[in-house]
Amino acid sequence: VHLATLMTERFALYYISDYLCWSFDQGLLPLTDSLGLLVRHVDPEVGNFFDSVGMPMHFAVPWVLTLLSHTLHGYEQVVRMFDCLLCSHPATILYFCCAM
Repeated sequence: VHLATLMTERFALYYISDYLCWSFDQGLLPLTDSLGLLVRHVDPEVGNFFDSVGMPMHFAVPWVLTLLSHTLHGYEQVVRMFDCLLCSHPATILYFCCAM
């Protein structure tokens, strides 16, 4: 239990604190803007579609906040995603969101 508490504290301090300490406009909107840039770079056609309909990347906010755990099916997938994301750079979640 003690190890789980330490891991949760580290997760809160280093992975999601930027999203939770600021307002939506200051914390998560810049992240969705970065996701939009990444999508336009990886797939210009999809990026241009989002731009043409005026759709911001706000749909990705739950993905980022839950590290995709609410989207994945099954415990094994969630655990593997957490393993990957927690040992990677915090921006890695953007690449997974872009791939989805």
